[in-house]
Amino acid sequence: MTLPQHIEIFGIGGGGKTTVFRIAAASYKGTKLVFDGPQTPNGIRSLTETSRLVLAAMTRKPLGFFPFLTYPGASWLLSKLGYRMAAFRHRRIDRLLVLVDSGLWEPLVSHAMFYGRFTSFRIYQCLLEALPSPVAAVHLTCNVDVAYGRFIDREHRLGRLANYNLQQLRGFFDGAVGLCNEMDHWCAQRNIPLIRLPPFDLKDDKAVSRLLDTLGTLSLNGKL
Repeated sequence: MTLPQHIEIFGIGGGGKTTVFRIAAASYKGTKLVFDGPQTPNGIRSLTETSRLVLAAMTRKPLGFFPFLTYPGASWLLSKLGYRMAAFRHRRIDRLLVLVDSGLWEPLVSHAMFYGRFTSFRIYQCLLEALPSPVAAVHLTCNVDVAYGRFIDREHRLGRLANYNLQQLRGFFDGAVGLCNEMDHWCAQRNIPLIRLPPFDLKDDKAVSRLLDTLGTLSLNGKL
C-alpha cells in the first residue's frame, strides 16, 4: 500500500503545538496541504501495525531494540505507535499531510516525558527507522519551564494530575528536550529537512503567515 507523504510535528508537551497548528489550519487557503488531526482506527488494525513495527525494529537493529523492552512504558509506546500507524496508513495520498496531534514521532517524546527517556538514543533510532520517513519535520521549541507550567495547568484543569509523579516529571521534561535535540541531529544525518521553530508568539500576526509560507514551500518540494 502506498503511504501518504507527511510532515512530522514534534516538541515537548505544553509547547503550543496543537494551538499553533490549529490556527495555521484555520488560516490556510491552499489545496496542497491537509492539517490532519487524530483519527480512531479499529483495534485489529492497531494490533497489526504494532506487530509490524516490532518486527521491523527487531530486524533492523536487534541489539538496539531488545533493551527497549525492559524499560517502563515500552508496551505503552509500542501500542501508541501502532495506533497512530493504523490511522496513518488509511489517509488519502493526494495531499501532503501535516500531522497535528496524529504524528508518528510525537509518541516518542511523550514517552520520554511520562516515563523518562531511554539512556541510549539508539533505541529511539531503531523505532524512527522502522516508521515511514517524512518529507520534513517541524520541531516547535519552547522554554522548558514555560512548557512544564502549561502542561501542569492543563492536566490540573482536566483532573489528571494524580496520574503523574510530580517529583520526577520535571526531570523527565529535561530528558524529553534532550531527545528532541537528538532527533534534530538525526534528521540532519538522514537528510530530512527540519524546521526548528522558536517559541511561538500568538500575538505576532505574521508568525502564522511565515509558518504557512514555509509549509507551502515544503508542499511544492514534495512529490505530489
